[in-house]
Amino acid sequence: MVHGKVFSAQGRDISCAMNKRYCRGNYTDLVSIRDQQQNEEVKIKGLNSSTPFWIGLLRDDWQWTDGGNSTYRNWASGQPLSSPYNCVKLFAREWYSVPCSNVQYPLCYNTSIHVSDVALSWEKALDYCHEGNRAGILNIDSEAEQKEVASELRRRRVSEPVWVGA
Repeated sequence: MVHGKVFSAQGRDISCAMNKRYCRGNYTDLVSIRDQQQNEEVKIKGLNSSTPFWIGLLRDDWQWTDGGNSTYRNWASGQPLSSPYNCVKLFAREWYSVPCSNVQYPLCYNTSIHVSDVALSWEKALDYCHEGNRAGILNIDSEAEQKEVASELRRRRVSEPVWVGA
């Protein structure tokens, strides 16, 4: 688990657009790597194999498929290439821009965020989050995590305030 995400490298060679649909249908989305720490954690988790994987970065102003901005990038030497190399694969720890019609394995993630469907007081929210093998109330440790949480709440159409740890 990296920054509240569980990664899943799927053994299916499919195009970037199909990967995005696949990950969103079966997980949350293609993976977004927001900073050097996350890039290192992905490597530590063993996802730096010789197999290339799609990640969720697109040339459209180099935005992540989950809507987040990309300020951290780990391009290989000579990268990124110009259009039509509009999608990004992770290969041997570095990022490469490639045509979106290429086929690669998707690197998907599931968030570990759970949002209650009932509004609760702070104390009851703490109890709720510790019930049923949940890890506890969400702590946000960086601006990157704040952006990820905000993006996930938008994706889930949560517009009401939510409790987070301090």
